[in-house]
Amino acid sequence: MKARLLLLVVLLLAGCSSSAEQGSEADARPDSVDQPDAGQQDQPVEEPLSDPAADPVGQLDVELDVEVEYDATDLAEEMGPPIELPWDESPHSSMIEWWYYTGTLTTPAEDLYGFELVTFQGISGRIVAYIGHFAVTDLATQSFHLATRIGTEDQRDAAEVGFLLDVDGWTMSGHDGHDQISADLDGYAIDLQLEAVKPAVMQYGDGVMQIGSQEPFYYYSYTRMEVTGTLTLGEEPVEVTGEAWMDHQWGDMGQDYEGWDWYSLRLDDQTEVMVFVVRGNLGQDFVGGTFIRADGSYQELDPEQIGIEVLGQWESPHTGGVYPAGWTLTIPSIDLVATIDPMLDDQEFHHPMMVTPIYWEGLCDVDATRGGEPVGGYAYVELTHYAQ
Repeated sequence: MKARLLLLVVLLLAGCSSSAEQGSEADARPDSVDQPDAGQQDQPVEEPLSDPAADPVGQLDVELDVEVEYDATDLAEEMGPPIELPWDESPHSSMIEWWYYTGTLTTPAEDLYGFELVTFQGISGRIVAYIGHFAVTDLATQSFHLATRIGTEDQRDAAEVGFLLDVDGWTMSGHDGHDQISADLDGYAIDLQLEAVKPAVMQYGDGVMQIGSQEPFYYYSYTRMEVTGTLTLGEEPVEVTGEAWMDHQWGDMGQDYEGWDWYSLRLDDQTEVMVFVVRGNLGQDFVGGTFIRADGSYQELDPEQIGIEVLGQWESPHTGGVYPAGWTLTIPSIDLVATIDPMLDDQEFHHPMMVTPIYWEGLCDVDATRGGEPVGGYAYVELTHYAQ
């Protein structure tokens, strides 16, 4: 659903761009419209759409008149070519594509922050558009801050190798696991360098799958990246260190599903776990995942070996969406039992002028045992289609 709506959004974005930001209910900062420096290629609209009744995106009918026969258990027949790096680091001409970073930052005072920075690329015919999302979880103030920006200049050939993306002043670039990202919103800014500790992981075993479509969908990750750089708090830049997870996905996701839950765990024993649940609209869930060992080798997880128990729920005061909150993840094949707890309830990515679906994406604490030994860690969890 997210991919289909983004494609429709692309049709509305030709020749326009905008940006907005806000904080959560625990945030005392007022909503504001981001004003980038003069001379940048994509300038924000002076009066962004904030009235839902006047917002054409909010009135879109995203149910396409297409029937897709899809068996999530039979993926071997018509898959696309395998991912080939470094060539596939660069932007493609797929319907939808994204580069997605989540991670933790620690200051010299040992204050912990979470961050998310993503660039979406959508293509329809000759139209190419970009949407950026940036969020900071501030545990010291128990607040969540978010912003979104839009750009319309085709950037598929901006870099000779890897990728080089600029969405109204937010930048990300990378090649072979050596990445740089920067973004800002009211009161916060990041300027970070990221170095992959492990080789890229081809998710789903070989990096190719199908989700609600007969077309291939591609997915690889750098599951542990060392982070250095600065986090600006107000006007003060602070040196930070941390770790991050980077996802790169592209293709056609179709529409034969309701939403998904995605879990990325970085454990203190230097292993990582990715688990997803695509919620089928016929009541059948598509479940999968990957376990990454400390030495960088990895294995695809047997869906029958993945158990997820929801421990609670949280109702958004902004949208009324009711999200699962807190989970026990059990994977007997790797002898893992993990309790995943949100470190802040309100990490919902929403805004009156958002042109993408509302979702919850948040920093979580992990308390686990693996092989009978206790192990901690952090996770990021993404939950889509729980709010309208």
